[in-house]
Amino acid sequence: MTIETPRLRLSPASRETMEGMIASEADPDLRAAYGEMLEGCLRHPDEWEWYAAWTIALRDGTGVGDLCFKGPCAGGAVEIGYGILEAYRGRGYAAEAVGAAVRWALARPGVDRVEAETEPGNLASQRVLEKCGFRPTGGLGKEGPRFFLPAQETGGGAAADGRVRIREERVSAGEYVDFLKRSDLGSQYPKERFEERIERLVGSASISLTARDGQGALVGVLFGLTDYAYWLFVTDLGVDRAYERQGIGRKLMQTAHRLAGGEKDVAVYLVANENAVPFYEKLGMKKAGDVMQYNHVEWTEFTVQ
Repeated sequence: MTIETPRLRLSPASRETMEGMIASEADPDLRAAYGEMLEGCLRHPDEWEWYAAWTIALRDGTGVGDLCFKGPCAGGAVEIGYGILEAYRGRGYAAEAVGAAVRWALARPGVDRVEAETEPGNLASQRVLEKCGFRPTGGLGKEGPRFFLPAQETGGGAAADGRVRIREERVSAGEYVDFLKRSDLGSQYPKERFEERIERLVGSASISLTARDGQGALVGVLFGLTDYAYWLFVTDLGVDRAYERQGIGRKLMQTAHRLAGGEKDVAVYLVANENAVPFYEKLGMKKAGDVMQYNHVEWTEFTVQ
């Protein structure tokens, strides 16, 4: 199966493509690690569809890395491994590939979580996992710190399998921009430094929730900033126009409030588009008269196309 993202294509690996990618890696330790992974993946091609490996390539076919799953492990878990060639690091490719791959994995029957393991000093890889919604387990594996990503699915909405799934997850800037074209959020940002600031936005929100349909398509988003004690500020809440009026926005808001600490402790604030005020009033929200602002932001209106 081939997995596509806005910038990347994950294709089933062959020995030829993997060996070519390994040969282009400058780090001898990584070459050895990738070679070991290649042998393991190709030696077990039929084991419950796992030990399957993908090569990560740009849309023009340039190979930039690899990704694989192994398992099943205990408790319905599978483990992900990935690597990006040194020349292509720092561009968000790892997070984009990992995010797409774990969505595929969590849609497999019987898979309840995805696990990962990094070397203690590999802070870049740990940041990738955190951007994709993984959480530290607090334990150590053979290589170093371990992380996990639970399915955290909730029902609701109409999809091919009857459910829209809501979970904590980081999205890539490219996938979010594509979503903006399908929702009413596409006109809420200024034109100034749009791409640069969207990249910061998707990687920095305290709470990052997605709603996906049965095929894994992004149909709803909520980003929020919180101290997990007193307040939650919702910066972005939107639903694909084709999925409106199915309760997705309400479920996103309820999930975010619960994750931030719950309504007994945490107050929710947001800036509402005038057309969205009736929706927020249905959630029990009221206009606040005690919010102050300091705003000298350059703001040229435009709509994402």
